[in-house]
Amino acid sequence: MGGSIMSIENKNLKFVKYNENNLKQQSFITEIKEDKIISSYIFNLAQDVTKSIDEGANCIGFIAEDISINEYVGLCTIRSQGYDRDTLSIEYAVHSNYRNSEHKYGRNILRNLTNLLFETENFKKAVLEIKPENISSIKAAGKAGFTVDYELYEIFQNEGYYYIPYSKNNPYYKLPGVTKVKTK
Repeated sequence: MGGSIMSIENKNLKFVKYNENNLKQQSFITEIKEDKIISSYIFNLAQDVTKSIDEGANCIGFIAEDISINEYVGLCTIRSQGYDRDTLSIEYAVHSNYRNSEHKYGRNILRNLTNLLFETENFKKAVLEIKPENISSIKAAGKAGFTVDYELYEIFQNEGYYYIPYSKNNPYYKLPGVTKVKTK
């Protein structure tokens, strides 16, 4: 995945990699770090995005930009899950200035990012881990095609994990090592 990625569904939404020399991005990251709502739902998302440029980082981070208004509107990270190598975990946040807008940035970030990943990467499903009180993210996940993953939910409950897992299966997923599927 290159420096910037244009989405498929919403032509105005673009994902750009964090550039530590970009003052506008630095300012945006600082605002996200100081957002009490985001920090109460997602621990260290902004730090993960800034660290994602380092070699050996365990995630890929992007800033979501609405090019129609030339503004950054959110952040997202993608990482492989420890419990399943064929599963990608997505974390995202929408800047407070753009929450609850008619543009539905949360839903569009999730929808565009998962569609792009499904078409370009070979993994089984994408997973979101959402706190039960985060109603906006639960609604955005549903509108983006995610549903509660009851298999993971049971695992999370047994481990005392507070988040509810939502997942979306990759329709393009191919089993590793399989080049052609028999039809008969």
